[in-house]
Amino acid sequence: MSALVNLSVDLDSLSLYHRIHALEGDPDPRAIYAVALPRLLDLCARLQIRMTLFVVAADLQFDEAVTALRSAVAAGHEIASHTLRHPYHLRELSESGIAEEIDEAARWIEESLGVRPLGFRTPGYNLDSRILALLAERGYRYDASIFPCPPYFAAKAAVMARMAAKGQPTGSAANDPLALLAPTSPYRPSRWGFWRRGDRKHSLPLWEIPCGVMPVTRLPVIGTTICALPDAGARLLARCFRAGQEKLSVAIHAIDLMDQHDRGVQAILVAKQHDLRRPWQQKEAALTAFWETLMQTHRSVTLLEMTDALDAEFGATVTGP
Repeated sequence: MSALVNLSVDLDSLSLYHRIHALEGDPDPRAIYAVALPRLLDLCARLQIRMTLFVVAADLQFDEAVTALRSAVAAGHEIASHTLRHPYHLRELSESGIAEEIDEAARWIEESLGVRPLGFRTPGYNLDSRILALLAERGYRYDASIFPCPPYFAAKAAVMARMAAKGQPTGSAANDPLALLAPTSPYRPSRWGFWRRGDRKHSLPLWEIPCGVMPVTRLPVIGTTICALPDAGARLLARCFRAGQEKLSVAIHAIDLMDQHDRGVQAILVAKQHDLRRPWQQKEAALTAFWETLMQTHRSVTLLEMTDALDAEFGATVTGP
């Protein structure tokens, strides 16, 4: 089956959500690995799928995180990089600062988990050409940061503007609007523009695999969207999403399978993250209905397996003059 679908999970700690909303408190940084990741592993075991996990490497200082991720590796799930410290302003750093986030994350992951990450996702889907070039130089096979979704970025910009007007700080960062011009299907990015499709000779030697959006409307198909729906709505979303799209990538966050009663979740965060008010079991049921519908027409793979399939179908990138 050439129609492929991937489930990828950003393992952002609860403290990162506090940072986005400029909240006080010191949430347990291990809660994602103690609560959400085991639920995700159980879900994948029931659905018989393997996911791609984007790891914030600094979390590997915690034994609980290392143990949970080693269990994921043993179950056949892919480990990819989500930077060392998850700086939302990654593309605003110097080239050496970006390189440090990439290189140190890879070192921590390889030393702690025994696997070398070959895939990458920027914090906040915040990508530029420098980041892609540095990844290509280091032999990464793919990046999965592009999210060509106007409604998402409009909502994000509105929230940031509202917080700025109130004099409230935010840990988030603005994205390059050129990302909205990017293709919605996997592409080899041009050497001269991360949002443009390059040909085999004038593109970077890696694939860009966009996060899922609906055909035509480019409405978001991410964990927040799926988990807010009743089961029937999730099935309908899946049928519309897969229509005419052969390579699908569905990005969720581990917090999507948590709720207000879970370890480490504080009331001040629930007041900002309204999705935490929905019981995690209902969100899991919606995600299950969505995924089972996709798998009627698409085969579930890791992002690295999707990259292998893309290379086999289109050939490897030509390098050199």
